[in-house]
Amino acid sequence: MKYDDLVSFILSFGRELFLEDENNLIINKLCSIADANDIHYLWSNFNSPQFVVQNKISCNQNEYHGIIEKVFTEENYLMIIDSCCFADCDKHVILQLCRSDLIDILTRFYWELDEVYISNNDLDWFIAINHNFEMVLYCKNSSSDYYREKIMSINKTHS
Repeated sequence: MKYDDLVSFILSFGRELFLEDENNLIINKLCSIADANDIHYLWSNFNSPQFVVQNKISCNQNEYHGIIEKVFTEENYLMIIDSCCFADCDKHVILQLCRSDLIDILTRFYWELDEVYISNNDLDWFIAINHNFEMVLYCKNSSSDYYREKIMSINKTHS
C-alpha cells in the first residue's frame, strides 16, 4: 500500500495524524505494554507477562468486518499502523478514531494493514491484528477480561 493513499483516505474523514514527537511517546508506551523495544512484530512477544490471548480471525472480508464490529464496541480508539504496511515509506501512522472510522479503515484496507495495533486512549492495553489474520491482546492489568472474552469467542461465532 502507498503511504499517501492511506493518509489521503484518513484525512478525508477529517482526522489528523499525530505529530512525530507524539508518535514516539505513543509507540514507547505501547512497546512497554509488551516489554519490547520496537513496534515491528510487537504482537509476537508471547513471552511477555502482558500477553493475554491470541486467536485466528477470518481473511474473508465480510466475516472480517463482522468480527471487528463485534470486538471493537467502544466509541474511541488509537490506531497505530506499522510502517511495514507501506511499500514507499518508513513512517508509522498513528491516529485517534471513532469506532465507525476504525471499522471503515480496517475493512477497506484489511488486506494491506497487516500489522496494526488498536488501543484505548489511555494505552492500558492493545489488540494487534497481524499478517496471519490473528488478533492478539496484551494488557498490563485486569481490564483485559472484556477483550479476552471477545477475542476468544471469535471461532465460536464464525466457524
